[in-house]
Amino acid sequence: MYSIKRIAVPTAFLYSSVAVISLGLAGNPAWAQSASPRGTANEAAAENSGTSDNEIVEIVVTANRREENLQRVPIAISAVTAESAAQMGLTDAQSFAEAIPGLSFNRQSNTSIPFLRGVGTPTGESADENSVAFYVDDVYYPAGSAQITNFNNLESIEVDKGPQGTLFGRNATGGVVQVRTRDPSSTPSFDASAGYGNYDTKSGSIYATGGLLPTLSANIAIYGAQQSNGWGHEVVTGQPSFTGWDWGGRIKFLWQPSDATSVLFTVDTDRTRTQEGLGFHAAPGTGTLNPLPPYPNGGFPGPSGFYDTNENLATYSINRQGGASLKVTQDFDVARLVSITAWRYTRAVDLLDEDAGPLPLVNALINTPEHTWTQELQLQSAKSSKVTWTVGAFYYRDIAGFNPLQFTGAAFAPLPYVNAIGVESTRSMSEFAQAMAEVLPATRLTLGLRYTSDHRRLDAGADFAGPPEVPAPNSPQTATFSKLTHRIILDHQFSDNVMGYIGYNRGFKSGLFNPVVLPGARIDQPVQPETLDSYTAGAKTEFLDHRLRVNAEAFYYKYKNIQVDEILSGVTHITNAAAATIKGVDVDITAVPADRITLTASFEALDGHYTSFPNGQYFVYNAVTGGNCTLTPTNPCGVVPGGAGAPPGYNGTSWNLAGNRTIQSPTFSATIQAGYKIPTQVGPFNTAISYSHKGAYFSDSDNGKGQVGRPINGDQTKATNIVNASVSWTSVDEHWSLRAWGKNLTGQQYSAFTLEDAFTTQYSPAPPRTYGLTASLHF
Repeated sequence: MYSIKRIAVPTAFLYSSVAVISLGLAGNPAWAQSASPRGTANEAAAENSGTSDNEIVEIVVTANRREENLQRVPIAISAVTAESAAQMGLTDAQSFAEAIPGLSFNRQSNTSIPFLRGVGTPTGESADENSVAFYVDDVYYPAGSAQITNFNNLESIEVDKGPQGTLFGRNATGGVVQVRTRDPSSTPSFDASAGYGNYDTKSGSIYATGGLLPTLSANIAIYGAQQSNGWGHEVVTGQPSFTGWDWGGRIKFLWQPSDATSVLFTVDTDRTRTQEGLGFHAAPGTGTLNPLPPYPNGGFPGPSGFYDTNENLATYSINRQGGASLKVTQDFDVARLVSITAWRYTRAVDLLDEDAGPLPLVNALINTPEHTWTQELQLQSAKSSKVTWTVGAFYYRDIAGFNPLQFTGAAFAPLPYVNAIGVESTRSMSEFAQAMAEVLPATRLTLGLRYTSDHRRLDAGADFAGPPEVPAPNSPQTATFSKLTHRIILDHQFSDNVMGYIGYNRGFKSGLFNPVVLPGARIDQPVQPETLDSYTAGAKTEFLDHRLRVNAEAFYYKYKNIQVDEILSGVTHITNAAAATIKGVDVDITAVPADRITLTASFEALDGHYTSFPNGQYFVYNAVTGGNCTLTPTNPCGVVPGGAGAPPGYNGTSWNLAGNRTIQSPTFSATIQAGYKIPTQVGPFNTAISYSHKGAYFSDSDNGKGQVGRPINGDQTKATNIVNASVSWTSVDEHWSLRAWGKNLTGQQYSAFTLEDAFTTQYSPAPPRTYGLTASLHF
């Protein structure tokens, strides 16, 4: 059996590096020199802010792994700059979704559940990489729990929509989210902030950069926050519910011995404790499972307060993560060589009440450690080349799983606990190439290929209240998944400010094993890879002397072997739905209607349906016991063909969920933002307000139709409308600033995560109205 041991090198290295940087910056004569108040990093951020006082300026993106003008890249891209992120209060992945329609970052305990255009991974299963790939400073983050981190030194956020099967490729069937943080600058600057908000929330951050040697510069970013008062109360324990804290930091060293050579070394760490994504409530009109019927509404209904819980223990999640990366860039006369080496460690520990009720029936303590090593090599054409090309290779090594998943409660009596252990190791190698050339005047053709081969191994077993560990009857299991993915795009520049394109892209998400195996059970057959064929047509335009930008893309997806989840007896099983089609339109608009006023609006219309889904999972709510019954060919749940709660066409042995809406697919979503800069004699004021709408969607593929005694759409997550706003003031010398902010100002009650399982239909609430004041110092 595999075991995973925690390695503390990055954290120890972080502490020593903090000391080195602090001494270096403090003793560097450059700190005594005259400098601009915000330094080079902030000047660069302003240049890439997306707007000036009177026109829209160029935005630089890296969807093709090189810096390019957003308007010249024939891919749908949503970009959020550092300035916009600061005004909107975007500091973590979950809040990014408030700025980008079609993107959602739901949260299951300390695990991110991203969906983009209806494509994503439905649960935060360890070793199951998300279909929306997540990168920070060019480093791939496979663990969903690693994506729950904060950034106080954002440079930009970029979302590349649709499958990115060539240059990124690592399971990016839905798209790619790229987060960039500030690189070091030899020009010294310093930022510090402290804030206070409701629910007794304290926060603070520090950022510093400067030169250590003539060719060596460094920066450091440290942040921390603590929310001491809860959004609600735990009815059973009497404790506050939904409190939390987090802290972390990132250090970078940039060595540039010549104009042709750059070496960037990064170390980061983060610790987060949260109850968001936990504290499950029974859905309205239902109750939690109770073995002693009858009870009103079936079992124990949820608590009356939206943010209260009635679980039998105080649930929580603690996530520890860290990593180190080395990026080397070397320019030659005819090409650029890029090497990216990275190591990451994540360990999420969750304590949760599986049955979401006051009786200790099934509780779980989940440990999910993960180690990841990646090595990427890219050879890129020189800027002067008539043909723009990139060739490369990517190596991926990952060990993840449940080590252990510990069950306690009455369901396992008389044993005090039972441990399920499943560790999945992955070795992957891929080679890729992409080239773009002008084939006709003002017309370019892009061709890309990538070949990926993944080898998976699962070791699984259990121990029954102590050693020895008993391997699963068929452990270990191995499987290999290989796929060729490709891209072809034709674009034409109709004028300097109007470009149109059509494209075809294929995405691939690797197959895998279900890492959780119930004690004594066999390892499931591996889940097959999913593929997505994307057909797109789009335009990127600017009008009115760069005061209006309109980008739009229509897309049609053919989605096969979709990986979906089934939660049975408290254990998630990943399986395949046969096929679906998803189609829609994205529109992004940016305008500067008058000096110092900026307006942005983004819209997405989406239509997704399963076209084939034989033997899909169906939950039937039992109003007597208060729990869900999983309808299977061998477990009819008392349902008769054609009777109440029976799936359409159910004949007692099989059914097909074809025609149901794909999960996490709101039919319409939109974001509207407005910013206004007011100059005064005491310094400028900046006001910003944003409105985000997400239409209703289903969290489970049965679309709630099997829930007897409940509304037909009982599984449907309702539409949300979120309003955020801020007002900030900056002193004339730009050394001081004060920002008042508010999020979810209308107090919208909505869920961070919703699911159906064998116990109940449940949800976890998302944050309520929050507000506060932040003061900052800049040098």
